[in-house]
Amino acid sequence: MISYRYPYHNAVCDGCGHMLAAEKDDAAAETAMRADGWAKIEGKDLCRLCQMKLKETGRIPDKRFYKEERL
Repeated sequence: MISYRYPYHNAVCDGCGHMLAAEKDDAAAETAMRADGWAKIEGKDLCRLCQMKLKETGRIPDKRFYKEERL
């Protein structure tokens, strides 16, 4: 997802809410996401940490700000 506030476009992870630095437009934000190792999986933009959690658990983190679950 890309958040738009004033003249800035920020890349936001759909899993944990991690935000990249501001860019001038959507295309530049998409380029920054791909350069940082983000991937679009099942229609969601995921940062590298969320991709690692997906590989470990087999599911995409669904919490806005990731917290470790206690058993």
